[in-house]
Amino acid sequence: MLPTDLAGRSILIVEDDWFIASYIESGVSQAGGTPIGPFATNADALATLDRAPSIAAATLNIDLDDGPSWPIAQALARRAIPFVFISARVGSSLPAPFGDRPIVAKPFATHQVVAVLTDLIAATRERSA
Repeated sequence: MLPTDLAGRSILIVEDDWFIASYIESGVSQAGGTPIGPFATNADALATLDRAPSIAAATLNIDLDDGPSWPIAQALARRAIPFVFISARVGSSLPAPFGDRPIVAKPFATHQVVAVLTDLIAATRERSA
């Protein structure tokens, strides 16, 4: 059973593998969240960010169909939207601006992603309080 700490929260899902994206969507939904996406490219995710200002957090696969998800990460950081990277290449280091961001290694369980998202949202609420 997943926690319901994502209740009422919109979660942006950026993942180019349909199966993995569906898995993340399912976990977010089971935890009470509203999945936004999934998006397989930087362009599609960035266009959605411009139209959906109520995103509470995001999951980002690092390697997308049109290159690394760094542009999305930069846009999320500018908007103070917390995010977690999800990637099979955990051993490699993240670029300097994102070195402190959480990363969930593939393969993963949905409860791991939900737990990280819940923690990120809680920390953001504490900082803005």
